[in-house]
Amino acid sequence: MQLKNKKVTVFCSASNAVSEEYKKVAQELGSLLVKHSCHLIYGGNKNGLMCIVAETVLNNGGKVTGIIPKFMKEKQWQDNRLTDEQLIITGTMTKRKEKLISQVDIIIVLAGGVGTLEEASQAINMNRFGKITTPIIFINTNSFYSELLHWLNKTIDQRFMRKKHQEIWHSVDCVAKLLSFVMVIYFNIFGI
Repeated sequence: MQLKNKKVTVFCSASNAVSEEYKKVAQELGSLLVKHSCHLIYGGNKNGLMCIVAETVLNNGGKVTGIIPKFMKEKQWQDNRLTDEQLIITGTMTKRKEKLISQVDIIIVLAGGVGTLEEASQAINMNRFGKITTPIIFINTNSFYSELLHWLNKTIDQRFMRKKHQEIWHSVDCVAKLLSFVMVIYFNIFGI
């Protein structure tokens, strides 16, 4: 299994106020996706890490689809560089999440706030209930997700979730480790 030509959803912040370290990681991820001819699927927002990943992919000739709910488009929060073919408008946030999560090969979670947490949680739950088999990988920049990952493991330890569910989420501490990790995950999950 390689990363090449895969549909990759990226969940991340729409805030422009985050530190340069997180912005650099977003650029690195965008570059990696282009290098491996991946199709970026993201939240379609014109701000924050979302915009940086998409901008990096677009500026280097990569394929991008933004998915945004109607109310966000009405507030003009959508990335205006996206053509009508590259932008999908949904009726609700729920529909947006469903489209972001379904029919993709990998879900990558960069640093983000409650919206990112909500999206990652829904992806984990859909995987837990067998609706998807998509690997979910947190890029744990600067230990951003360490407490969340600890809590997720605690839900296993204290039997709120089954031990097998621990295989749903994974983490790496930098983009550079993502490619080799993806190959290991797919080998373990699908025997590829």
